Amino acid sequence: GGLYVAGNSKLETVNGLESISTIGGYLYILSNEALIDLDGLSNLDSVHGLQINFNSSLTSITGLSKLTSLGESLIVHGNDILETLDGLNQLEVLGGGISIDETVSLKNLDALGNLKEIKGTIFINNNQS
Repeated sequence: GGLYVAGNSKLETVNGLESISTIGGYLYILSNEALIDLDGLSNLDSVHGLQINFNSSLTSITGLSKLTSLGESLIVHGNDILETLDGLNQLEVLGGGISIDETVSLKNLDALGNLKEIKGTIFINNNQS
């Protein structure tokens, strides 16, 4: 199954989820206005797909630093103050594509430098920095 963390207006962290190492479905981090980081996912090394969308206070995804592959797509959309994708530095294989859209403070894609295989489309759009 998947893990949905969505629509939690007061949730600042995902601490307490540290024991999760594998998610067989998608990990959705959606519309959590106060969420500042993903440090509580620090032991996650395998997930089918990942969406990080519309988290207006998210400043860091370094909690995903053990993740080496995704069975499907990586989608990062509308995270207004996220400046880097640091935390995805170990990611080597994507079974789907990448969509990075309207993450207006994003400064670079350096954290994706270890990607060796992407089986889908790369879509990078409307990131104003």
